[in-house]
Amino acid sequence: MVVVDKPASIPVHPCGRYRHNTVVFILAKEYNLKNLRTIHRLDRLTSGLLLFGRTPKKAREMEQQIRTRQVTKEYVCRVEGEFPREPVECVEPIEVVSYKDWRLQGVSSW
Repeated sequence: MVVVDKPASIPVHPCGRYRHNTVVFILAKEYNLKNLRTIHRLDRLTSGLLLFGRTPKKAREMEQQIRTRQVTKEYVCRVEGEFPREPVECVEPIEVVSYKDWRLQGVSSW
């Protein structure tokens, strides 16, 4: 499995005008990680952990674990001030943060 801390504004796969500045291209070029299988996707403007299987079998196993909710997701946000303990409903628009550093800085493989 390969885990990448994907920054916002960079797509996972080549699409539209993005051919070389994609997670898949950078992993192949910079880390010689080729033929990776995407286990799940993140939109281009979304940052977060991205999972790849090194083999089709491992990717299928991980996809199954996600589908059967054996894997849980936790979302974290940055707030200003002290966040209340009770649940909060956010009705404000989500701010898009643009990163200037396009390199993948958090790549782990095992």
